[in-house]
Order: sequence, then structure tokens, then C-alpha cells
Amino acid sequence: MQGPFGYVLTPSNHKENTVSAIPFPYGASPPTTDAAERVRELEIQARRFRAIIAEQDAELAKRDKLINELITEAADKA
Repeated sequence: MQGPFGYVLTPSNHKENTVSAIPFPYGASPPTTDAAERVRELEIQARRFRAIIAEQDAELAKRDKLINELITEAADKA
């Protein structure tokens, strides 16, 4: 069945009477049993998480600097 934007609507395997919009018919491959491939997948995932953590740390440092500047400014005005 054709859905909006040309997506193919297929019955969902998770719940009855629901549909899932996917751009093309796709069946997920089974999880790998190859240990080396699994290690590579976990290394990729770990790099992604490290990048997210670095971004969050940078955001926290930026906010901490701003808070310190506001505290200093408020103290100077008092």
C-alpha cells in the first residue's frame, strides 16, 4: 500500500493493526554472530558515544563560563 510521500506502508511486526512507513520494502538482517564484526560494531558505537560526550562536555564548559561571568557581573554591581 502506497503511503504519503511515496512510502510503502507495511504491517508492523510489533503491534497489531498498526503500520510502519518505510521508504522501501526492507527486511532487517539477523544479528551477526561473528565476534570480530561485533567488536567492530561496538568500537564504532563507542566512538560515537565519545563524540557525543565531548560535545556535551563542551556545552557544559560554555554554560559554566557564562554562569561565572554572570556571577562576576552581579557581584560587581552589588
